[in-house]
Amino acid sequence: MNQSFTSTVKLLLLALALGTGYTSQAQVSYSQVPLTAASFTADIIANGTAALPPASSTTADVDGVGFYFISQDYYTATTPHTSGLPNSGLIPNSVAGLSGLTYQLASYNANNSLRLAGATSGAVTFATPTAATEVYVLGSSGSALSTVTMTVNYSDGTTTAFTGQTYPDWFTTSAAQNVYGMSARASATTPISVVTAAGTAPFLDQVKLTIPAAKATTPITSITVANTTAASVMQVMAVSIATYPACTAAPANLTTTATTTRRSSAPAPRPIFTCR
Repeated sequence: MNQSFTSTVKLLLLALALGTGYTSQAQVSYSQVPLTAASFTADIIANGTAALPPASSTTADVDGVGFYFISQDYYTATTPHTSGLPNSGLIPNSVAGLSGLTYQLASYNANNSLRLAGATSGAVTFATPTAATEVYVLGSSGSALSTVTMTVNYSDGTTTAFTGQTYPDWFTTSAAQNVYGMSARASATTPISVVTAAGTAPFLDQVKLTIPAAKATTPITSITVANTTAASVMQVMAVSIATYPACTAAPANLTTTATTTRRSSAPAPRPIFTCR
């Protein structure tokens, strides 16, 4: 009888968990967030197969001292390689446990970064306001680590501020944040740097913002990013989100039923729970 009681309670606890919004990692749903074109202020990705300097296909550098991201087709007519950002702009994720979380960069032929040189701020705007449980912001920091404040703006006019968020320098290895390693870059004097092992620096990195439960169903309209590090150049390049669907298997009409055991040493009658 004791075993039956224990099993019944376990089933009850599972039902209660499901009915109160309990979720597991397997239920998470990741999606990329399209951002408005006005969100981006600079083109920092050199692209095109021709033997041209990076400045010919960009409007600004990544780090303030003349280095640029490159696409995988950049300069390939002269120097065949597979380094750089995927030509499609679809960025896979190498952070452990987050392979399902990907990012989509803006066109390499237009502005593709919110570039924050020093202690400046800007905002990326969602093309369609969207609610989220977690927000992931893809970026990169040139010349130094960047410490930023990210403020999530909601459709009801409220905000949530996330202070002290950090992006490592783009050549710093960080298993928890390195999303994608480009293995090479370009500069005004060197069309393509020495290519290192696949998946190595320079990196694109991510920060996760966990939305308060009370705001998880309120659509997000934009994210304001304030770089507080004077020595760095912060690049904000893409946003993806995670959502956890609420469970609907809620038990109804819970009742208790008294029962007794047949053991001679039985204690007083114990209640068991049943769902009707």
